[in-house]
Amino acid sequence: MLRRFFTLIELLVVIAIIAISASMLMAALQPTRYRAERAACTSQIRQMGQILSMYSTDNNGYMPHGATSGDVFQALEDEGYLENRELMRCPGDPAEVDEIVLTDKDTVSYWIDPKAPQDRDPMRAIYSDNPTTGNHVGGVNVLFADGHVEFVEPSSVFVFDGYADGIELEGTQSEFQHFLEGVGTISLLVRPDTLTEEREFALSADGQVTGGDVDLNIGRDEGAWWVSLSDGTSGYRILERRNVDIPEADRWYHLTVVLGGSGRGLYVDGDLKSSWDDFTGQTGDWKYNFHVGRSPDRGPGDRHWSGAVSQVRFFDTNLSESEVGEVLGREENLVGYWPLIGGGTEDFSNNDHHGMIIGDPSEDTEGDLIESYAIESYVNPYTGAPLYGNIRWE
Repeated sequence: MLRRFFTLIELLVVIAIIAISASMLMAALQPTRYRAERAACTSQIRQMGQILSMYSTDNNGYMPHGATSGDVFQALEDEGYLENRELMRCPGDPAEVDEIVLTDKDTVSYWIDPKAPQDRDPMRAIYSDNPTTGNHVGGVNVLFADGHVEFVEPSSVFVFDGYADGIELEGTQSEFQHFLEGVGTISLLVRPDTLTEEREFALSADGQVTGGDVDLNIGRDEGAWWVSLSDGTSGYRILERRNVDIPEADRWYHLTVVLGGSGRGLYVDGDLKSSWDDFTGQTGDWKYNFHVGRSPDRGPGDRHWSGAVSQVRFFDTNLSESEVGEVLGREENLVGYWPLIGGGTEDFSNNDHHGMIIGDPSEDTEGDLIESYAIESYVNPYTGAPLYGNIRWE
């Protein structure tokens, strides 16, 4: 009896069928794996919640504080609360590490608020995944101050109509005079909806110094970014830049303005685009609170912003060029922080300059903010993610 062998073509067909079947099986198992990793991560975060609760009980209600998340993790271990460093690695974290170093941001999968308040606000995040490392698909696990854990998906941002909408940052009129003196850094995310209209302000304030009125504005002038600070004595602007073109509308940009010092200038997505001569500051006061999305002393439609604004930060120092790259995760010298997402206007810098909505800005869910904003291009993978409330990675 003759023995029949497979031909080469038949073998290739069988191998191809096996390969296709295996890939289909793997694809079917992927969601199950993601769910399992997310569930395991949730369990780990709850364990951290228990650790923080024990710490708080032993310390008169206070949460552990430090300069960075790493400092807090190290203190928890040194004081005997954190006994297993594996708790610091999320099962879904794709990075492989040989050793977990609590103060090394590249080996820890989580963030903790290094300045968490005593209150147990159910809306305040105190511990979470780091979303920039991609631990989970579509969001992050978050531990809130009241002890509950939630899977948080991308949130919404305020979109201003260019006519009457705005947000007034209450209580800012009596502070931040250092900006008039040429000292300070302002950081914000902006998305212009158009480049064809006239000048529009994403952030604006008006003040008065000896000799006259002044204003500070950040926005755009047609197709170029606009930054200005006027001189109340002469009426001329001591700082004015509109020489940096905006490549396109309807996408996110990160603007950072350093008023003075060696790093002074306008940064776009972390890159220095325009600098100016150092100048002598002015002594005076603001006439109005700072406004987002509109000018405080102009009528409807007059230089108001068309588009979205989020993640507004004020610092009371002139950051250096190297420090600007990590501004989204910086805690030091932070004197005002308004995430402006999820319909909230709270100040998360603990200075309580909460915003007040003017008009009716819509909430636009920007699920593609991370991709279009390209965080990785100018900050390290552990610094801030603008989609997740007060969560900040140092």
